[in-house]
Amino acid sequence: MEHNETYWSKLLQRRLIINIGKGGVGRSTLSAAIARAAARQGKKVLVCEVNAKERMTSLLGGTKPDNLDTLDQIWQADTNLWTVNIEPWMAMKEYVVQVLRLKLVYNLVFENRMMKYFLRGVPGLQELVFAGKVWFHVAEDMVGKNPRFDMIVVDAPATGHGFAMLRIANVVLSISPPGPMRTAAQKMVDVFSDPKRTWINLVTLPEEMPIQESIELHQKIREQLQFPMGYSWINQWPPPVCSEEHKELLQQTQSQGLQDKEGWPLWHLAERVAFLEKRAEEQEDWLKQNVPLPIVHVPYEEQGERTEQEWVQSLSETIEERLKESTHAS
Repeated sequence: MEHNETYWSKLLQRRLIINIGKGGVGRSTLSAAIARAAARQGKKVLVCEVNAKERMTSLLGGTKPDNLDTLDQIWQADTNLWTVNIEPWMAMKEYVVQVLRLKLVYNLVFENRMMKYFLRGVPGLQELVFAGKVWFHVAEDMVGKNPRFDMIVVDAPATGHGFAMLRIANVVLSISPPGPMRTAAQKMVDVFSDPKRTWINLVTLPEEMPIQESIELHQKIREQLQFPMGYSWINQWPPPVCSEEHKELLQQTQSQGLQDKEGWPLWHLAERVAFLEKRAEEQEDWLKQNVPLPIVHVPYEEQGERTEQEWVQSLSETIEERLKESTHAS
């Protein structure tokens, strides 16, 4: 029997949400808004930034401790919301000490100045460490097999670096002989390729370059990785041109021509907004033709005098409402 699930319920079923796209398309804001919305449902959510300038303090609230003395570097921003900025050396230390249980090895090797210099030059090492930490938080359970986090939302690096992070476990798997490294890579691939646990979302803008980059990124993920994809999020979708009442006024203004100096600014503004809306629809059509993923519009919303946390809160409510309005047939 066919039944429908909302976009929202499908999203909440995933443990790992990875948001990826071109730089400047709003991945961090969207990641924070998704996390905030899931936390309202009682989900324990960890937001992962990846070796980035820390933004979640301003987007989610809370005060990051001056000195985090824990291996995992995780801190709580708000109710049901935690965040971590994955940095290569701290993530490497956590893996060696906490996962491999080799603290002595870490102190001897990774705290050595010459070894640090050498390891910085190892191709793919940082990406492997980033992917490994994400995998660890998806897989880790606390006492009694209860997950520490119900959902991990990853604000992935911009397209090229983000794809390298997703791809690195597959690369290691293809070149490594049997052993600990290959076993670890297989565990990462198992999580990243599991459609019941993982979704990779494309984040873009209704503009030519971000849309084209999203199309190319989707093709690479589909052909090279076969990882499960979720939604195409088109951020900053332009608002409607105007209300029906204003449309009638504009039609009157148009019929009067440019001689109506008082009406001209209103018409010019509406014409500009209509142009943006038409361009957005054309770019969406191009995306639809090349990427067979459900599309979610994230409406353009001015921050105004609100704090970033208030802005993200409002955006999270809008996103949740939009996702609840759309359904998957299955």
